[in-house]
Parts: sequence; structure tokens; C-alpha cells
Amino acid sequence: MIQDSLVVEFSGKLIENERCGTVGQKYPVSIKIWSSPGEQSSPYKFEPGTCLPSVTVRGPLREASRSFEDDTHGSENSYCSHQPENTGRKASESMNFISCPLHHLTTNNSNGGSIRLRPTVTKKQLNKPIFKITFTVRQLDCYLLETILSFPQTGKFEIDIILPNSTVIGSPLKSCGDQLRSSSATDTVLKDAAAEDDSLISRLGCRGRAKGQFINPQDISTAVSGRILATDSNNQCVQIFKAKRTQNEIQFSSFGSLPIVRGRLLGQLQRPTGIAFLPEGDQFIVADYENRWVSLFEARGKFLSRFGMGKLQGPKGLAIDGKGHIYVVDNKASSICVFLTNGRFVGRFGSRGVGEDHLAGPHFIGINSFGHAIISDFHNHAVKVFDSTGQFLYSFGCNGEDEGQFNAPTGIAIDPYDNILVADWGNSRVQVFDRQGTFLQFIDSSSDPLYGPQGLSLCDGILYVADSGNHCIKVYKYDNFVTNVTQVE
Repeated sequence: MIQDSLVVEFSGKLIENERCGTVGQKYPVSIKIWSSPGEQSSPYKFEPGTCLPSVTVRGPLREASRSFEDDTHGSENSYCSHQPENTGRKASESMNFISCPLHHLTTNNSNGGSIRLRPTVTKKQLNKPIFKITFTVRQLDCYLLETILSFPQTGKFEIDIILPNSTVIGSPLKSCGDQLRSSSATDTVLKDAAAEDDSLISRLGCRGRAKGQFINPQDISTAVSGRILATDSNNQCVQIFKAKRTQNEIQFSSFGSLPIVRGRLLGQLQRPTGIAFLPEGDQFIVADYENRWVSLFEARGKFLSRFGMGKLQGPKGLAIDGKGHIYVVDNKASSICVFLTNGRFVGRFGSRGVGEDHLAGPHFIGINSFGHAIISDFHNHAVKVFDSTGQFLYSFGCNGEDEGQFNAPTGIAIDPYDNILVADWGNSRVQVFDRQGTFLQFIDSSSDPLYGPQGLSLCDGILYVADSGNHCIKVYKYDNFVTNVTQVE
């Protein structure tokens, strides 16, 4: 049994070297538990089957609260020629209207170029809540543990170790002064800086029409076998890649596009958008925005069947739940259609509007372990969550550029802990939230920033992002160990 007299030693770049971190950055931290302070102490041994501790960060502490001066950003920014067009919703119906990244809608400026209209964002006084964020711990050997810390906001956080069978009350971790010593206590101050993740692994493709090249990629689907399929909207095809893991890296190879003819006939593609492997992995489905149906193909591209004719107005994102139901985001109808794997229509939920339980140009969808549908609500700048019966549960996010805010969200992915990854298209970043919608971190790379990310796919600790503005697929290492986040105050 672990007693309260035990002390905890943390080590890692964040704690040992800097005492200062960046919001959203992921910091590996090693943990060793000692029997008692002093020279006679010895490390605690974790036998096989021993219940491991957990690590919790709590903050930002109130003294770290900050204010924002009123600040107004420019409302227009230059954008490249893949600028999208309206999804069928009139501009007069939409507050903070922003065009949908499916087609072309350009507004000519004085120089004859195209601009993207972005809403005005005003930063006001923000009262920071205090969060309690719990991280899982993995065992490196019988004495050494490891976790990966990430902080949702700037300010001072206390880091707690929660020991099994202990009577620890409150936070056992306190400041050790400038010289960090072996102890059960430390705190860390997070820098007020834009958070960036340097875990970019690879970049697949570039702009063009040749093998392995894209023009406005929309979505990605990955299989355990290492196959990666991506819908290439403007090239009107599905590209296929292969990922091969070695001991120290991942190698990618391109096989070009699958032999699917472009067009409006049976088995052809006109504007491919969402894509998803069926659970068995030997078949996949593709949403065709302009043909207004979903096509089923074998792994090598042989057409099998189609469904959704007469039901879908403009399908985009796809997801499959644990019961084999196929969820199709009908972008133009601002609703979600549900089908069986044989194509039989089951029902529809969601309706157009600006209310909390409404949708306006939804794009992508993910299904968590509870069977809840998580939907990116593009024009309402939010993420909406519905239960398995289509009943609205809650939403999170609003229009803006700060952490937890969106400028036209698109891609959705769900990690093994039900954390929600959201492609923030207008802000060119990916944000990570817990299941309840509490912001956790950003994912991006300063060396090769995202530009208009759309579809996301998460497989075996690797995140694939359809970077539509850069006409490529970005590949990131994803190792989020967060298991629960609760707002304390």
C-alpha cells in the first residue's frame, strides 16, 4: 500500500529546464515515487498488476488571470484560388456568413483578385475558469512512470500526483523555489504565446494533377492495414497511399488515383467529398456532393452500389457507428441522414437555423464511444452533439480566434478517450477538446502551417489532416493521454 509519506520526483524538459511552457504543447514527464524524503529513501517498486497513479494539473490559479484589451481584426484576408462557394444558404440568412469550402465563391477586389470574408472578432475581458485535467500514466519499468502533460490556458498550474490507496487531500505539489529538487511538489507557469505542436511527421502530395498530387483535398480515411484514401475534390478522384511503419519512422508511398471514372453516371465521381472505410476494411464509401449520392466501392476501386438518391441534397462528411449505421452529413439540407450498410434509409435528424440545437451548413461528423454524433456546424461556428436517437445534447464553441473558438469548423475526429479533434478551417488550425467540449490544445506546425484544414482521420496514434489550402495531406504524431477534464470553478 502506498503511504502519504511517499514523495514524487518529476523530471522532464518542462520541469527541469524551463519552468515555463507553452499552451497546448505536449511535454513528456517522467515520474519516480520515493519511500520518504532524505538520504535513506528508496524508489517505490510497481509490481505487475499494481494500480498505477494518475497525474492531474489544476489551474490557471486566480492570480494568473489576465485581461484582453478590446481589439478588432481586419475583416478581409487574401485567399488562394480554391476559395469555396455557397452551399445553398442565402447570405441574408446567415450571421457572420462565410462560404463553404466545397466550391468557388469569389469576391473581386480592386486588383482583380479574390478575398475571403472573415467576421470581425472583438476580444473582451475573459474570466479564466479553473480546470482540473487528469492524465493517464504508463509504466516504463518497475520504478519509472511516464505521462504527457498539456495545458489548456495560460497561467500558473499545480501538478498533482494521485496515488492509489493514499489519503492525499488537495494538491500535494507546491513550489520548490528556483532550484527544483526531488520532491512531491512543483508548479509551472505557461507562457502567453500561440501554442504550436512540433509533431509533424510528413507531408503527402502537393498541388497538381499528377500521381500523388491534389487540388483541394477534402477528406481522409485510414485502415489498420496502412492504406490511406483521400478524396481529391477538384481532380475528381480518390487518391491512395500506403503507410509502412519501421522501428523509428513511418514511410509513405503513393499509388496515384483509384480507377474510378469522373462523371455523373453510375459508379462515377463528380465531386467526391467524405470518405470512410467500412468496418471490415475491404470496402469503402464516398460521398459525392454534386451527384447527390453515396457510392460503395471495393478496396481496389470496383463499383458495387450506391444509395441516398432522392434523400441527399449535398452530402459531405461520413461516419459509421458501432452498430453499422452510416451517418451522412447533408451539407445543403443542414441535416444528418442515417442509412444501413445495405443502403436502406433509416431516418434524418437536424434542421436549419441559428439556434443552439440547429445546423447551418454542417460539414463533418464523428461518432464517440457513447454513440453520440459530433458534428461541425460550419456557418454557426460551433460543434453540435446529438445522441444516437438524434436528440440534441449540447454544443460548444463560438465565432472567434481564441482557444476554443472557431471560424468555420470542418473536420472531426474522435480519439480513444473520446476527446474531440476539430479542424478549424478559417483559423487554419486543429483544436482538441475533451468529450464535454473543454479546450485542451492546438495541433499545428510552425515549420509548415496548416491552411484551410478539412477532413481528419486518426489511426494508431497518427493524425492525418486534409490540408486543402496547401493541397496536401499533413501527418502528425498524436499521443494525447488526457482522460478527463472537469471545470472546477
